[in-house]
Amino acid sequence: MAITKQKKEDVLQKLVANFKDSKSVVFSQYSGVNVKDMSKLRNELRESGVRYTVAKKTLLKLAAKEAGLGELSDELIEGPVATAFSLEDEVAAAKILHKFSKEIEGLQLSGGLLEGEFFGKDKAMMLAQIPGKEELIGKFMGSLQAPVQGLHGVMSAVMRSFVGTLQAVVDQGGVTEEAEAPATAEEESPATDEAPKEEAEAPATAETPAETEEATEEPAAEEESTEENAEESQEEAA
Repeated sequence: MAITKQKKEDVLQKLVANFKDSKSVVFSQYSGVNVKDMSKLRNELRESGVRYTVAKKTLLKLAAKEAGLGELSDELIEGPVATAFSLEDEVAAAKILHKFSKEIEGLQLSGGLLEGEFFGKDKAMMLAQIPGKEELIGKFMGSLQAPVQGLHGVMSAVMRSFVGTLQAVVDQGGVTEEAEAPATAEEESPATDEAPKEEAEAPATAETPAETEEATEEPAAEEESTEENAEESQEEAA
């Protein structure tokens, strides 16, 4: 049954929007795929943010041009072909289609579009081997947690060793005695410093030369006084 001109225009505009909004596009041949397998494939693609569409090749080529992507080669859309528009993850469509191609006979990747450039089957297979966004995030978070866990283990071991050493010192009673010992030594040190001062003042008690002369003159004065008293006694006797 032929579709109307308006219907074709609606399909065309949806294809143009899908080409513009997609992070990647993958074309796949689906010859001989039954309804059950196709329904299962569509559901998994939908859950991963992928739109899976079957459209006429003439509309696909025209939509690619209107989206500003250039000429779509006939080799990429040969045979019965469906187009997977990946809206969230660049590799989601290629990975899911590649996985189902191992289980469903007649399903195979034929090419695709990434960053404005069309590519063939070989690059489509390479794209399917790249880890998805969720897988990359999981690996990245795991690589961040590994050094943190290692650092936590080292710090915990250091703290346990320090606490154990400190507790051993406290148990031996060495903290109080060792802390008081320097204070006793400081209190006794001033008494030791005063002893040289007393020894240094001792020479000051020695007599000076002047005092020695005065001491020698005093006996001479006493002798003169005795002689005078003797003369007076002789005169009185005469």
